[in-house]
Amino acid sequence: MHSVHPTPKFSIITVTYNAEKVLEDTIQSVISQTYHHVEYIIVDGASKDGTLSIIDRYRPRIHIVVSEPDKGLYDAMNKESLSPAETISAF
Repeated sequence: MHSVHPTPKFSIITVTYNAEKVLEDTIQSVISQTYHHVEYIIVDGASKDGTLSIIDRYRPRIHIVVSEPDKGLYDAMNKESLSPAETISAF
């Protein structure tokens, strides 16, 4: 008898602030993965550099974008609850 194993869904979350110099490489790395059950989320702390224009260029490949002031890295990471409960999240 064959066992049916559901394919897990992963949420990849990039937390960023004023990261225009490194963000594009990060996005390209995430979207080039061959595993297809991935939800990509970017949480930005209301960047004031070119971060949001980079995000806009890749917007069709990013499932959720949040850009708002936060209280730092851990506050932004706690917004991870944006991803569905049945997913495995990675930062």
